[in-house]
This record gives sequence, C-alpha cells and structure tokens, in this order.
Amino acid sequence: MTRIELALAFGAALLVAAALGWALGALRARIRRDGGEAARAMADLSRRLADAEEARDALEAEAEARAVALAAAAAETETTLRRDLAERTAELEAAMDTVGALRREIEALRGAA
Repeated sequence: MTRIELALAFGAALLVAAALGWALGALRARIRRDGGEAARAMADLSRRLADAEEARDALEAEAEARAVALAAAAAETETTLRRDLAERTAELEAAMDTVGALRREIEALRGAA
C-alpha cells in the first residue's frame, strides 16, 4: 500500500465517520426535541387525569350524601304518612260507630213512635 492509498483510505474513513457523526447528531437532536414535547404532553395528560379523578371522587361523595339525605327524607315522609293514615282510620272508625249508634237510635225512635 502506497502513501497515497493510505491517505485516501484514512480520508474515506474520516469522511464516513464525519457523515455518521452528523447523522447520529441529527437523530439525537430530533429525539430530544420530540422527547421534550412528549414529556410535556405526558405531564399535561397526567395532570388532567389527576384533576378528573379528583372531580369524580368529589361527585361520588356528593351523590352518596344526596342518597343518604333522600333516604332520610323518604323515611320521614313514610312515617308521617303512616301516622296520618292511622289517624284517619281511627277517625273513620269513630265516625262509623257514631253513624251506627245514630241509626240504632233512629230505629228505636221509629219503633217507639
């Protein structure tokens, strides 16, 4: 191998190394740029997910509180209605007893007259 061939081989090797270095540098820059955007997007998505979970938990707690309040109101309403029904039934029985007594009294007065 002559001096010129050796110089050409080294030159070609340096040229290939420089081209490979440039290509790897460009690839690295692209990965870093895309990676930064991806990291920001992932952080934003993570923050939005955490906010959505907090909102869901708050809504579940509110729904549970409303369900408890509705159950208590329904129980109170049922108790009131049962009490009113018992009162009306007692009043009706008393009225029917009075009507029966008045009918008997009327029949007795008709029989006496």
